[in-house]
Order: sequence, then structure tokens, then C-alpha cells
Amino acid sequence: MAESVRQLNLLGDPLDLDGLEPLLERAHVDVVPLGTTSQVEAPISETRLILDLMTQVELVNDLVMETSFKLQRAHETLLVMEKVSIDQEIRLEHMKDLEAKVIELETWLEAVQAENTLLKRPWYKKLFNWRY
Repeated sequence: MAESVRQLNLLGDPLDLDGLEPLLERAHVDVVPLGTTSQVEAPISETRLILDLMTQVELVNDLVMETSFKLQRAHETLLVMEKVSIDQEIRLEHMKDLEAKVIELETWLEAVQAENTLLKRPWYKKLFNWRY
């Protein structure tokens, strides 16, 4: 896999249209007249071209598979983050309810503490100031 990526870096980005220009520039067939002795070279260049094209197709396939795997992991991560976000929203709603209860309990506690302070006074203060 690492070798494929290294080869791809040498050839250019195959997913980018600009990266396909070198391939299109090399993608030609040598026309050799029938009377010459270089007739064997034409099939070799066609074969070489097909092999180069297959190599690039394999590289693109490897990159697509790697990207697909990364996208799948990112999707799973997003699902987990969505669940955490929903849980936090629920907790926030519960916190608002609890804050209202805390305020109510603090008010009640202050009233009880004031009453307790009055009850702890000495008996003679209670007798002379029984209204307070």
C-alpha cells in the first residue's frame, strides 16, 4: 500500500484531472510502416501503455479503498458524537429542572435556619420578645 502511494505521488494525483495529463500525453500508439523492421516495437509500447494504465488504475483503486475506509470511520465517529450531543442536551434539560429545585430548597433552608435561630434564643428572650 505504501509503495502504491509512493508511486502515485511520482505520477501525480490520479483523482485530480490535472494529474491525468501525463497519462493522456503518453497515451498514443506508435504507427510503424509495414516495410520497416520496427514492427515489434508497436505492440511493446501498447503493452507498456496498458500496463502503466493498469498500474494507475490499481493505485486509484487503493486510494479509493483507503478513502472509503476513512470515510466509514469518520461516519462512525460522527454517529458517536451525535449520540453524545443528544445525551448532553438531555442532561442540560435535567440541569434546568434541578436548578429550579435547588433555588426552592435554598429558600426553604433559609426559612428553616431563621426559625432555628429564633428557637435557639435563651428562654428569657423568648419570654420578653415572644413576637419575634
